[in-house]
Amino acid sequence: MSAVSARHGALVVDMWSHPACADISTYSSDMIHASMRGHTLLAAETIRRLGRQLASA
Repeated sequence: MSAVSARHGALVVDMWSHPACADISTYSSDMIHASMRGHTLLAAETIRRLGRQLASA
């Protein structure tokens, strides 16, 4: 994934190992999609990732 994102200049927000992803409340009732809490976490991590990118530019 990092090679592809680097080649295309894309930022990656990898949530796979995020501690909150182990919490069932992060997922909707189908246990596949994010719940409102999950989307909030994704948005916060995306903002952090963008901030790090901007700070290093």
